[in-house]
Amino acid sequence: METPSGLAGIDPKNERMLRAYGCELIQKAGILLQLDPVTIATGQTILHSFYSCKDLVEFPIDETAAAACFLAAKIQENPRKVRHFAKIFEFLKFYQDPKASYKYSELAQEKLKKDILRIEHEMLMQFGFRLNQFVSSPHCYILQYVYALFRNMEEYTNHTMDQLAQKAWGYINDSMRTPLCCQYKPWIIAAGCIYLAASALDIPLAKVCRFSGIKLNASPPSGSQYLMQRGMI
Repeated sequence: METPSGLAGIDPKNERMLRAYGCELIQKAGILLQLDPVTIATGQTILHSFYSCKDLVEFPIDETAAAACFLAAKIQENPRKVRHFAKIFEFLKFYQDPKASYKYSELAQEKLKKDILRIEHEMLMQFGFRLNQFVSSPHCYILQYVYALFRNMEEYTNHTMDQLAQKAWGYINDSMRTPLCCQYKPWIIAAGCIYLAASALDIPLAKVCRFSGIKLNASPPSGSQYLMQRGMI
């Protein structure tokens, strides 16, 4: 299925790279702004959802990533002032280019502030102000699912459980760079990442494990299959 960016003339490979770049910007900005992982993941989900309806030509990736991160912080009740986002994302533009030196520009930051607010308004209009779809993140399910799997299995130590949760968490972070979050529910993505983490750590799961009604049979869940196909794992 062709995306709006594809219809605007952007090559699919370039679109994937630009989306991944935007997600990386949100990740780095979130760390600098001391946002929690769920807020960062929410920003990345907003970015992918927005580009499923709008194109990268009309809405450049740098400004749109900043607006997505700004809106995510509001949704997760972890807000920062818009000038903080403008300052951080303007800095990251130069940080990404090792040949460029950062020079403070009040004019550039003022422009980015206006762009952030303009694109945020466009996002709210596009989503019809229905933002509850972005409240949940795959990260929210990792710990409870891992605990549910291993609470009655004495042969596995807390260290093993921590390893599994940490590895699954890393897979989720990788998945957020892809449109997977727009195609599957967050708990399905969490289950798929736990399955992949268990396979990587040689932890044999039962032939049928249940995560809120999700069955993990001999083949991995569709979400994890997508990650492997995209080379993210």
